[in-house]
Amino acid sequence: HAPWNGATVADLLFPWFMWIMGVSMALSFQHTLQWDQDPASVEPAAWLRVCRRSLILFLLGMFLANGYEYTTWRVPGVLQYFAVSYLLTSCCVLAVFPATHRLLREVKERLQAVPEDLPPE
Repeated sequence: HAPWNGATVADLLFPWFMWIMGVSMALSFQHTLQWDQDPASVEPAAWLRVCRRSLILFLLGMFLANGYEYTTWRVPGVLQYFAVSYLLTSCCVLAVFPATHRLLREVKERLQAVPEDLPPE
């Protein structure tokens, strides 16, 4: 293991890339999960897109580590961590979307039902 030389910019790269991945997920899901669609379920195409992106990212990390030499491939790389975290987070988002959609719709309806000018007590 490398000796500790204090916090450097290189130590912040991984968290920054994870944050960027989260922001891009929010933008991507904003397009994928339409709020006017039926909230009963998420389209299978969204699940397939998430699995495909994760697999591509995982395999890209495997290939970039050692190329065509399969015997020396190393699984715990940075791109593999990104792929697994993207897959888990995306599956959670897609799984809770119908319940979140219903809850937010109910809150919106209740807020619209409250009169704006309440009489003073």
